[in-house]
Amino acid sequence: MRKIKSKEQIKKIEMRNKALVGVVLIALMIFSTAGFAFYGHGTLGVDNTDDIIDETLNYNGQYLTVNSGGQQFYFSSGEDLIKDIPVNIQKTVGDYTGQTIYVDSENEQNLIEISNNLGRYGKILPACYGSCERDVPEFDCSQNILVIRDNSERKVYQENNCIFIEGGLSSIDAFLYEILSIN
Repeated sequence: MRKIKSKEQIKKIEMRNKALVGVVLIALMIFSTAGFAFYGHGTLGVDNTDDIIDETLNYNGQYLTVNSGGQQFYFSSGEDLIKDIPVNIQKTVGDYTGQTIYVDSENEQNLIEISNNLGRYGKILPACYGSCERDVPEFDCSQNILVIRDNSERKVYQENNCIFIEGGLSSIDAFLYEILSIN
């Protein structure tokens, strides 16, 4: 038979159980963050571009694939199509690691191209640079935001935390080749 417990004893047990679950969850978050910091950062080739061993370009029927630093990246354009696009940025992929990367683009394919390659480093979310009528968050250059505009001029440049990518998929690929140090 079970011993009858008072309301105070039941509340005390419930509080102890909740505190224990909270401590376990906090410990899990701390250890997973520490594990990523110590192990995940180096294996991604973020800081060490010397890790690039096998850099090959293959066409798989839909994308060009590049094996670099033990990872596979996907592009719509080869290096020959992007070599004349000026890329003037100071950011590295390390600036995006573990961060939310906001992307302002009205073209879904642009978002897919960014997500395929940078999604492994940070969380990719749609957004607006300034105000817009879409139902997404609006940001200025205080956040990491990629502003992609399809127009005839092809260039990539940086203002504060904003990277402006003009010219569509080939300009996006020029940005990605640069930020991922694939040359």
